[in-house]
Amino acid sequence: TPKMGCCSSKQNRENKYRVSLQGAEMHLEEQNVAPGGRTESGTFEQTAVRPDPKDYMFVNITNDKKVKEPGSINGQAFMIDNCEDSQLYVFDHTAQVTVDDCTNCCIFLGPVSGSTFIRDCKNCKIVCLTRQLRTRGCHNCEISLHCSTQPSIESSSEISLGCYDLPYKGLKDQLDAAQMSFFQNHWSYVYDFTPKPGNWSFLPEEATSLSLLRDSDGLRWLSEARNEDVPLVTLRDRKASFEAYAWLLFPPSQAKEALPFAQDANKECKFLFTNMAELSAEHITSISEVSGWNQDKLTKALLPGKCIGIEVCSDSPLDGVISTAEGLGAFVVRDEEAATSFRHLGISGSGR
Repeated sequence: TPKMGCCSSKQNRENKYRVSLQGAEMHLEEQNVAPGGRTESGTFEQTAVRPDPKDYMFVNITNDKKVKEPGSINGQAFMIDNCEDSQLYVFDHTAQVTVDDCTNCCIFLGPVSGSTFIRDCKNCKIVCLTRQLRTRGCHNCEISLHCSTQPSIESSSEISLGCYDLPYKGLKDQLDAAQMSFFQNHWSYVYDFTPKPGNWSFLPEEATSLSLLRDSDGLRWLSEARNEDVPLVTLRDRKASFEAYAWLLFPPSQAKEALPFAQDANKECKFLFTNMAELSAEHITSISEVSGWNQDKLTKALLPGKCIGIEVCSDSPLDGVISTAEGLGAFVVRDEEAATSFRHLGISGSGR
C-alpha cells in the first residue's frame, strides 16, 4: 500500500502550488506567445491569459459563502486553506485539491481527476467526487463520497462516510473531462493507516449529500440536473431482507447502454456494488464455472476492454430489471460469489 505522502509543511504546500503556475507559463512559451500576448516575431498578436493564483483558491475565509461556477476552474489544481464557519463550493472539475486547516466548514468539490488531500480539518462536512481521497489529522468530519479508488485515512478520528448522491447540471460532462465514471465508486472500502476503534464509521443511511450542505440556496445547477447527471447510489452490504439478487455484466460493446439503464434501474431497486474494469482470462473462467455461461462465448464478448458490473438487489422480484438488462446484451448471473472478485478490480488505480 502506498504511503500517504501528504504531511508537508505549509511552505512545501506553497512551493508545490508555485510549480503549477510555472507550468502554466511554460505552456505559454510552448505556444511561442510572449507575456504581452505577441509572438516573438511580432507578426501575430494574441491575448495570453495567465492563470491568477487567487482564482484557484479559497484562503483565510471566515463566516462567508464562496462559489466557483462550472467552467471557472476547468481542470486546474485548487487549494482551500485556513477557512472557518464558511460554505465553500467548487462546481467544476479540477486536477487536484488540497483542503488544509479548516474548521466548521461545508465544502463541495466537483470531480477531481487526481487526489483530494484533506488535512488537519475539524468539524467539517465535505461532499466530493475524486479519484483518490486521503485524509490526515482530521477530526469529526462527515464526508459524502464518490471515490474511484480506495479512500484512505491516517491519524484521523470520528470520520463518517456515505455514498455521494447529488446530481447537478453538467456533472456527467465534468466526470468525463476528469476521466472518471459513475460506476467506479469504492466509497465504503476504507483503508486506515493508523487503525483503532472510533477512527471512522458510516453515515446513517438516511444521510444524503444535500443534507451535509449548510446553505445550498441559489445554486441553480442543483435544480437543472439532467437525467444523465444522476449518480448511482450503492450500499455497503446486502440486507437480509433483500432476497432477490443478480449481477448484471455488460460487455465493453454495450458500455454506452449501461449508464442510462443503471440510472433508471436505481429507482426501482438497490445497487450493492458497481464497477467498471477489465477482466482477466482467469476471471472469465471463474464466472463461467459459477454461472454456467459458455466460456468461449464469454471470452469473445468480454475481452478486450472494460466491462461494467452492476449488483442489484431487492426485497421483491427483479424480473423486469433483469429482462431489460438482457435485452441490452448484459450477462446475468444470480450467484453473488461470481461478482465478489469483480467488485474491487482497479481499486488501486491500476485499471484492472
